[in-house]
Amino acid sequence: MNYTSEIFNRLIIQHTREFLLHGSECFDINNKSYVKIGLKNCIKEAIKRVESGFSDRKKSEAVISEIYNYASVVESVYMEIGMKCGEALAVQFLDRDTVK
Repeated sequence: MNYTSEIFNRLIIQHTREFLLHGSECFDINNKSYVKIGLKNCIKEAIKRVESGFSDRKKSEAVISEIYNYASVVESVYMEIGMKCGEALAVQFLDRDTVK
């Protein structure tokens, strides 16, 4: 095995994510899909919790709607941030690769 193969074998996106988010290494590597990790269960539990807190169905639906609106905005913002980070990394990579 050459040294570049070793580098790619150690490359795990979850380590990079944890370092960027928390400044530490990810010790629990999870190879499950994002859906299986718990996204579906998480939202089901949150909706059950909201519904149990309101006796009026309209009020619980209004709160759930606000939660989905919030999640949508967060998704858009972090997608854009991720794209900008990727762009910045690509520019840095390409800048170092050019002969000066």
